[in-house]
Order: sequence, then structure tokens, then C-alpha cells
Amino acid sequence: MPPFRNEDAMTRRILTESKTVAVVGASNKPHRDSHEITALLIDHGYDVYPVNPNVSTLSAPHNTIHGRTVYESLEDIPSEIQIDMVDIFRKSSEARKVVE
Repeated sequence: MPPFRNEDAMTRRILTESKTVAVVGASNKPHRDSHEITALLIDHGYDVYPVNPNVSTLSAPHNTIHGRTVYESLEDIPSEIQIDMVDIFRKSSEARKVVE
């Protein structure tokens, strides 16, 4: 199998065609990249579903990120919502578990 190449055209197509994004590892801490990227996606019109088990269990209003309800896992996002893209902010050693 040839190595995966993330070319500009592919990235552009993914970002153009995707409308609904789950952000696994979204953070409620403003200094984290996932916090900034979540805001950026929302600002650019994506429908964003943050996923973070530590934030999802906090009492309202602390269980939100940028005004969006935070889910404990991808499986907890309502089934009627079609996720087009999953953005993963986890240690590489933990990413496989999310992908599977």
C-alpha cells in the first residue's frame, strides 16, 4: 500500500464538503489548541460537537465549550446527527482507540 499523502486538494475537499465536525479532546482551557480550533470551526460555519469526558460531566454551564454542549464520547452524540469529520486532539498513543 502506498504511503498516505495529505495533499492540499484533499484537505480542501474535506474542509469544503464537511459541515458537521466532532472535536474529540476539545478543551475548555483557552490556552489549548483544541479550544482555539473549536472556536475557529464554529466561526467558519461548521456545526461542531465537542467531545471530552472530563468536561461533559461538569454541571451547567461548565459542561459547554463555546456555547456547545460537550459529549462524553462520540457514541453519545445523538444518532440522528451525521458527523462528516472527526478532529482528534489526543496523544498519538490514544488516537487509535478513537479511530477504532
